[in-house]
Amino acid sequence: MNKKDNKKTILIALCGLLVGLAVGYAALQSTLTINGTAQLPSTDDWNVYIADITEQEVVNATTKTVGKTGETEAHFTVDLEKPGSSATYTVTVKNDGQIDAILESIEGLDTSNTADPTDIKYSIENINANEDLLASGQKTFTVKVEWLGSATTVPTQSKSLNLKLNYKQKP
Repeated sequence: MNKKDNKKTILIALCGLLVGLAVGYAALQSTLTINGTAQLPSTDDWNVYIADITEQEVVNATTKTVGKTGETEAHFTVDLEKPGSSATYTVTVKNDGQIDAILESIEGLDTSNTADPTDIKYSIENINANEDLLASGQKTFTVKVEWLGSATTVPTQSKSLNLKLNYKQKP
């Protein structure tokens, strides 16, 4: 009887294996379809932009062009007359949306400052990456361009800054 029990056990195991293989094959051959909908916030919920750029103080300099070139992009071109010349601008960024934002990065400053003439430098004060801009809030910061007093060369061109503020949704 021992042989008969072994044959039954082997037969049951083979049947179980056959059923398992059939189910596995069927599972691999079927297509899984998931249906659903997702809703993104409306464009009214996200509204971060540069609202205003105001010239504050100009010393031996001429503003050629200053203005917005995109929602969070601005362009500054300034002619400076001699070492020690400078121009200062106040920039206001607003969040008129319903979603809190965070400043991910500021682009353009390094590119401008490494371009010729290198004795003319732009700087930004009162704003940093990772700062919050809450819904219905605003942030004011300063952009300054100056011809370093230690300069030994006379530039033959204007100096420009293409500033881009990269905001994203606050986590």
